[in-house]
Amino acid sequence: MKHSAHPFTPQCSQIQRRTFLSALGFGVTGMALSSLLGQETRAETSFDPTAGPHFTPKAKSVIWVFLSGGYSQMETFDPKPELNKYAGKTFSDTIYPDPFKDPRYQARARSVVQVKREHSQIMPMQIGFRKHGESGIEITDWWPHLATCVDD
Repeated sequence: MKHSAHPFTPQCSQIQRRTFLSALGFGVTGMALSSLLGQETRAETSFDPTAGPHFTPKAKSVIWVFLSGGYSQMETFDPKPELNKYAGKTFSDTIYPDPFKDPRYQARARSVVQVKREHSQIMPMQIGFRKHGESGIEITDWWPHLATCVDD
């Protein structure tokens, strides 16, 4: 079986047992650390656990998503119409012929280990965005329930 050089591949069938256990361990460690730091903060302040919150809670439930990789940053909160405009083209066909030479990229490039140019063709957005609420904020179609409370 061929494994990717990057430990967190999107194909779950190719993830190694050690990589899975490592990611799981880091997640559990993070939860424990946040709990300990929260206790330390409460100990330093005049916290009264019987007083309740300083505001009326509105949430009835919370969904906590812990993923190695997470949601696509391309199609969550920030619509990117340029992706559709340049879909099917290469970077050399756009006004960004070589984004790796951009000064903003160069300033942050020290944290990039390896640059692969495997995907030369620009892909369009895979999901739509629509304006919701009185504010007209664009929300992805992936989150229809979030769109119902965009003005809250």
